[in-house]
Amino acid sequence: MEGQQCDKCVPYAFGYDPLIGCQLCGCEKEGSHDGQKQCDPLNGQCLCKENVGGRRCEKCLPGYYGFPHCNECACEDRGTTDQVCDPTTAACLCKKNVVGKRCDTCRHGTFDLRKSDMDGCSECFCFGTTDRCRSSNFTVHTLDFDTDLWHSTDASGLIEGKRGKVTYLAGSNGKESDPRVYFIVPITAGADYTTSYGLHFSYTVHGTPKGKVQINNGADVQLVSGDVTLEYWASEQPSNLSAPFHIVVSLFPDYWISKSGEPSSRGQLMQVLLKLDKVLVKASYYER
Repeated sequence: MEGQQCDKCVPYAFGYDPLIGCQLCGCEKEGSHDGQKQCDPLNGQCLCKENVGGRRCEKCLPGYYGFPHCNECACEDRGTTDQVCDPTTAACLCKKNVVGKRCDTCRHGTFDLRKSDMDGCSECFCFGTTDRCRSSNFTVHTLDFDTDLWHSTDASGLIEGKRGKVTYLAGSNGKESDPRVYFIVPITAGADYTTSYGLHFSYTVHGTPKGKVQINNGADVQLVSGDVTLEYWASEQPSNLSAPFHIVVSLFPDYWISKSGEPSSRGQLMQVLLKLDKVLVKASYYER
């Protein structure tokens, strides 16, 4: 330590404490930028060379191997785990459903290699006809819904559709019987929507609460097929609905759960989309 009152760390130490003093930085010379041994005086982070990490600059960053040189691993990042490769041997570390030296091939019975997929590839689900599948090359079309055809689950509520906007107003008593009110999207009930798998739909919501209210905790979107309901919960919820809040819904099983809280499988989502009866979008974010 240094300073007139011995209350500062020397350049190669950090984390001053009046009882225990300071800790040495311990920077790894070969991993530090220009061999510097100084570190951040508060958290002790050393200044590392490119592709080097760790508090002491003592190891390669994920995706690199051979400290202190830290060369990039020859792996397909869509198919690897967060660690990417072994930091010593450079062997690629594949996700559950991915194989190949570079982790660039879907395992048998799976398809669609994606970085956002925790398992790398989705399991095939072909309604029992085969276990082999591949990504389709269908053209994607944007589908808009007629705002005049929307309804809500609040029988006494009012719905108005105009210029691409759908407005919900609670029933005449000002308080809906069920605080969780949903818009009913005007789809063809019972139709096959399996070609929508893997796509997205989006919408923007905003509202004006009246009186003392609180945010309700209903799911943002529900897909209903017969007695099966899958729910989508947005990762973020609006703190103030007076400002428009945009929601993007992904039609991948990773984002859907059953009403009992169980995660959805690809097969379950496909079965629901095969005979989709309702799409419900939350209309009331507030309840009294």
